[in-house]
Amino acid sequence: MTTEPVTIASEADTGLKARVIEMSLRTLPRMIVPGAQTFCLQLARDDSRPQFAPVYSRRYSIMCLLGLERARRAGLDSHVDLDALFQAACEDLHELTVGDVGLLLWLAVRREWSQAGAIAKTLEQRLA
Repeated sequence: MTTEPVTIASEADTGLKARVIEMSLRTLPRMIVPGAQTFCLQLARDDSRPQFAPVYSRRYSIMCLLGLERARRAGLDSHVDLDALFQAACEDLHELTVGDVGLLLWLAVRREWSQAGAIAKTLEQRLA
């Protein structure tokens, strides 16, 4: 194990971080698939309608929600209804992999949603 000193981010690093966050908060709302309450994996440059790929988009949606929750805690507005997207993920709980259920539990605990206990129980049952 190394004991390297922690380095402070440079102004350039801080500027890049701010630009990436701004770009994400601007782009992610456009990546929500209409009527599906989930994020698409990729948005075409021509702004065509987002497409939903069930196998991948559920995990990607939960990962996006984790990031958007962190942004919310930092005082940033994502213009995304986190509650509605979380509810949609909970409704699809039976379709999620064990890893996806774990990510959803992490999100529920971070956001202090009441469904955290039920999600934890589901995860425990699947791991048994």
